[in-house]
Amino acid sequence: MTDLAELLRAKRSEIVERWLGRIAREPNHVDLSAAELRDHLPIFFDQLVEALAHEAHAKEDQSRIAASQHGELRVHSGFNVDELVREYDLLGDTILEVADAERVVVSIVQMRILLQRLAAGRVEAVAAYVRRRDEEAQRETSDHLSFVAHELRNPLNSAALATTGLRRALPDNKLVEMLDRSVTRMRDLVDQVLTAARFPKVQLRMERLVIRDVLTQAIQEIEPKAEHKGITVTLDVDEKLIVEGDRRLLHSVAANLIGNAVKFSVPGRSVVVRCRRDNDQALVEFEDGCDGLPDGSPQDLFEPYVQRGKDRSGLGLGLAIVKQAVEAHGGTIEVTNVPTVGCVFRVRLPSAPTS
Repeated sequence: MTDLAELLRAKRSEIVERWLGRIAREPNHVDLSAAELRDHLPIFFDQLVEALAHEAHAKEDQSRIAASQHGELRVHSGFNVDELVREYDLLGDTILEVADAERVVVSIVQMRILLQRLAAGRVEAVAAYVRRRDEEAQRETSDHLSFVAHELRNPLNSAALATTGLRRALPDNKLVEMLDRSVTRMRDLVDQVLTAARFPKVQLRMERLVIRDVLTQAIQEIEPKAEHKGITVTLDVDEKLIVEGDRRLLHSVAANLIGNAVKFSVPGRSVVVRCRRDNDQALVEFEDGCDGLPDGSPQDLFEPYVQRGKDRSGLGLGLAIVKQAVEAHGGTIEVTNVPTVGCVFRVRLPSAPTS
């Protein structure tokens, strides 16, 4: 044999067995069957032989897919990233070891192709490994949060019922009002956690919606808090503007943004909600009187648990949920800071034909 491609064809089984043996001798190696360890090798070998035989870059689609699947499987097998990378290093070492034993001279071109293919497989496998590992971690975290929130919801519902009874028995009692506000706030926080935990699994229930109706309902729910702070909430909207959306999620978007506007606005200021058609989109603006945003990038506000205002009574999940809901509808959201005045959140959603 005078060629590396010919060597891989003839000594394929031997190379695989040597590779398996070297993995087994690795310290703290994960104990897998030979079939599990060699899961992606047949496709990888075929593509490698093709590239070496033509001394050119053969199509990498199949080998990349194989490497990606290999990385995902290693997550479930209990491998860490270092062990995954080591597999590819050992494969290259084994191929060169057999070539040396068979006195096959590896040309510079073939060496470059071999190293490039090993590097590409390593990168693809690691990327898939990290992606799947992060997805699994996020799912476990979401399941845990959902369980805790469910467990909290039952006693909170009981406390809410008891508070309602106290308000009837002791009207205008400040301690009862304080208790009622605290229980309501805790229920809101639990609902936020549940929404954040469930969101990736939510199936959108799309329907034609008059955007004015969604915004009006959200404003009506916030008005008692606004009146308490002396804040007026005004609505300026095209009554004929219709969107295709999930009523629950769009209501959550409106309620969060209007609620934040009232929460952070200076007492006595005003909150304005505007909505109009902008080409093929519905543009909804939420303008508050918060005196401007604190220092930092405004777009960071949409990250989970980020809180910039003095009022830290929430979890910092509201705007993250809003961003997810808007993007799930194919829309966008941005915020503009107006120093010493306030800020404007702009939501763009695909609009539906009026007919």
